[in-house]
Amino acid sequence: MFIEFIQSLYDQSRPLPENPNDYSSILEDIEYFHLSATVYSLLKQQGRIEQTPIYFQNQLQKEHQIILYNNLYIKNQLKLVLDTFEANGISAIPLKGILFAETYFGHFSARRTTDIDILIRKEDMEKAKVCIQKLEYNVEGDWPSYHFHRTFSKMMPHSSVPLTIELHRDILRENSSSLEIEQFWKHSAPLEGYKHIKQLSEVHTFYMICLHGWKHGMDSLKYFIDIIQTIHVLNHKIDYDALLKMAKNDQTLKRLTSTLTVVYNQ
Repeated sequence: MFIEFIQSLYDQSRPLPENPNDYSSILEDIEYFHLSATVYSLLKQQGRIEQTPIYFQNQLQKEHQIILYNNLYIKNQLKLVLDTFEANGISAIPLKGILFAETYFGHFSARRTTDIDILIRKEDMEKAKVCIQKLEYNVEGDWPSYHFHRTFSKMMPHSSVPLTIELHRDILRENSSSLEIEQFWKHSAPLEGYKHIKQLSEVHTFYMICLHGWKHGMDSLKYFIDIIQTIHVLNHKIDYDALLKMAKNDQTLKRLTSTLTVVYNQ
């Protein structure tokens, strides 16, 4: 039932479930996959929230409000980090998270965010580490030479779960593909209000989101939603021939095609 519900969100010619009792199991799945904010936002944007039962609306709104406050804190922390990098001349590209929600879901609160991921040039990593530590984030564990990111964290107000920042120098392990991370930098554009902070191009955003889902084995519907939402927002802008050629050069073609096959089959 939940897959049919998701399909109706992205194909408005499909009616939403008419039986109020169906929404109980749908709500369980929404909460299990942490999709309350996204489903609530999509239904509001489409003007269809009132076509669902009151108890369903109320629970989604309650969960959305919690996520809004959580994401607002993370949004402010992201700005603080980016401003610090900008002031220190450190090039950076935010990945996923708040910026992705704003650009592809329409609002920073429309997608649950739990951490901050930022792409940093390899030569800037130590300088960026110092900046993050000055913002009172603690380094988590050792950093093996083969790993492509470094993790920092600090406690969030009114939460038992810390906020984590991951500074990436790549998006895949270097020995697992031939991915050219420089292409991501080359095709990025300055984020509004910044000189050193960039935003991924549309094609590299889609590529990155697909690889992220693959990395996690597509084991959650949130990865499906991220990919589907990006496809719907970009509409016909995605040049699949060029994307597949890029993936072939990067030796990620099987990862990309298997991920997209699973998504399109649904």
